[in-house]
Amino acid sequence: MTNLRNADDIILLACSEIQLQELVDRLERVIRKYALLINVEKTKVMTTRGSSCSIDINNMLVEVVSSFPYLGSLTTDDAECTKDIRGRLAKGLGTGAKLKKTWQNHGIRISTKIRLMKALVWPVAMYGCDSWTLNKDDEKRISAFAMKCLRKVLRVSWTAKRTNEWVLETAGVSKSLLASVKEMKLAYYGHVLRKKGDCLEK
Repeated sequence: MTNLRNADDIILLACSEIQLQELVDRLERVIRKYALLINVEKTKVMTTRGSSCSIDINNMLVEVVSSFPYLGSLTTDDAECTKDIRGRLAKGLGTGAKLKKTWQNHGIRISTKIRLMKALVWPVAMYGCDSWTLNKDDEKRISAFAMKCLRKVLRVSWTAKRTNEWVLETAGVSKSLLASVKEMKLAYYGHVLRKKGDCLEK
């Protein structure tokens, strides 16, 4: 596989700078036949393992970046997922904030609010989680996010001295978000292992 395509976005994959330059030159030659041009300002290059790279398009150097967002996920040159996880959890909190009137509505049962939270907020935060690499801090961050969501649903102020155990007991749930993330990671891992032959994921 040498490239990933989505709408007007193209990601070129190469093992060396020479291979990448050849792919970019080939792409440029082909799209010129259709009267198209590559926007150099929007084109970025990212390398792994700290290696340097110098790619040009029409004698203009392409900017080298350490990270870039693609299809809702943040890809970094060190393959760490902490920044992506923080961003996803922030988007989840933003979605939860938009439902503030729902959380404050006394006419809706707590169990219904929790089901809404799991259906509307958690999927936003967990998008792409099957490919995350988790460390202990990331796991704590995910658990804290889940507790923050439950406290919003229960309308428990951050100044109120209520333990996480009290929140879980009142909500009638268990800590399940981190477990769901790990389950999805294992499912994806099994899916990749069952693929026949060699592939990029393996």
